[in-house]
Amino acid sequence: MVRTGPLIALLCALLSGCLHDFDGDGMLRLGVAGDSNSSAPWQWVGMAQAVSPPQVQWQNAAVPGAWCKYQGPGQINTLTADGADGIVLAFGTNDVLGLCVGCVAQTARQVADCYHERVAQAGGRQVIVATTPPIYAPGSDAVNAVIDELNALVRAEFPNVVEFHDGFGPEHFAPDGVHLNEAGQRMRRDRGLVALAAVE
Repeated sequence: MVRTGPLIALLCALLSGCLHDFDGDGMLRLGVAGDSNSSAPWQWVGMAQAVSPPQVQWQNAAVPGAWCKYQGPGQINTLTADGADGIVLAFGTNDVLGLCVGCVAQTARQVADCYHERVAQAGGRQVIVATTPPIYAPGSDAVNAVIDELNALVRAEFPNVVEFHDGFGPEHFAPDGVHLNEAGQRMRRDRGLVALAAVE
């Protein structure tokens, strides 16, 4: 069961009007663009939908292996076409790992610049940018250093941020150290609901 704090935060956000009904249709549609840590129905997006009031619909365009650079533009196009009023960007892991044929891992600056491009692409909709989670797989020190640099840029450059890094320990991850387990997904849901209440 979701803790009452995050749910109350979401309700307060709705009542206070800090979440904008972009198209004025009386529904609040929250889109998520991201990678495998957001994609499956049982993950945090589905968990958030399960505790959200009827006038809130969560839309999930996230797919496994997604990069902000490559899959991000298409995901934003899908969400805006489907009527998203606000969007959460939850990329970063694949961008800095560079694990695809012919791909080159992105620097922290390149990923942050990509986030700015996706915010512009959202066309005035409210966008919440997620920090990138840590990686607990062996030999990940160098990658985690890039993630730390990226997250510092995100916190400094974007007004609306959801914290998907700090506080996530090995106990929140599957044995591969990359994908979140159920406990990690529940924490993401709670963090996501709280972040909605602080949207500017």
